[in-house]
Amino acid sequence: MNICKKFICIFLIFFTLGVFAQQNLSVPLNDNVYFLLENASLRGILPTLPAAKPYTLSFVLDNLNTVLASDKLSEIEKEVFIKTYDRLAQNTPQKWYETGYYTNKFDENVKLPITAGFTWTSEASINCNDPDFSHEHWADVYIKGDITKYFSYNFNIGGSLMDLATKSYAPNTYQKTWDGFQFVLSDFYEYVSISDLPAGGLRMLPELAFSVFDSKVQVKFSRTRHDWGYGSGNLMLSGTARPFVSLETQLNPVSWFSTNFITGTLEYD
Repeated sequence: MNICKKFICIFLIFFTLGVFAQQNLSVPLNDNVYFLLENASLRGILPTLPAAKPYTLSFVLDNLNTVLASDKLSEIEKEVFIKTYDRLAQNTPQKWYETGYYTNKFDENVKLPITAGFTWTSEASINCNDPDFSHEHWADVYIKGDITKYFSYNFNIGGSLMDLATKSYAPNTYQKTWDGFQFVLSDFYEYVSISDLPAGGLRMLPELAFSVFDSKVQVKFSRTRHDWGYGSGNLMLSGTARPFVSLETQLNPVSWFSTNFITGTLEYD
C-alpha cells in the first residue's frame, strides 16, 4: 500500500506542474478559424495545411502567429485574426467557466488543475415559403485541463430539447447533433432516429490528447468528428459525418511531411 501511495504521489508531482490552456485538445471543426487558415494558405501566407483535421489548439495558434507576422494582411483582416487568436488563446469564449484544483489525499501540496463549466447554444430555422419552424437547444457540461504541457483531457456530456421540421432547412444542410436516438417527450420510452415531435437527445465528445517534441508526435483517443481530405464533404473522412471513437496518431517530423493513422469504431446505439 505504501508503494502504491508513493507511486501515485510521484505520478501527480510529475504531471501537475501548471495549467497550459489545453493546447493539445482539438479545435472543433465548426470553428471559423479553419476558414481563416485555409484562406491564408491559398494566399501563400501559410504553407499547405495538413489534410487531417481537426487541428490541435497549439497548431492553430502557431499558424495564427505566422499569419499575423505577415505583411499581406489589410488592417481589417489583421483585426479579425487578432480577435480570433485572443479568443482561442484565452480559451474563454462567451460562457461561464470556473478553474479550480483537486487536491489528492496523499500530498496536499500536489494539485491537479481542473477547468469546469457549461455552455448553452440555441439554433432556430424557418421556412417562409412552406411554413415550417425548427428550434434546438443544447446545454453541455465539461471538465477539462492539462497534466503537464504534454497531456490534455476533456470530459463532457450534453443534453438537448428540440422540435425539428426538416423542411425548415435547405436540402442536405441539417447536421444531426445528438448521439444514437432521440427520446420523444410525449412518450419518454419511445426512441427514434429523428422525430418531428418535441424530443430530447444526449451527446458526449470526450478527448484525451498527448503531444511531445513541439507537437511533432501526437496521440489522441477521442470521440469526435474528423475531416480528412481537401474540400467540403470529401470522400476520405467528412466533417459532416458522425463522430466516432478512435485512436489517432500523427507524425510531423519536418514542416513539409506529415503522416496520420487512425483506427476506430462506430457505436450501434
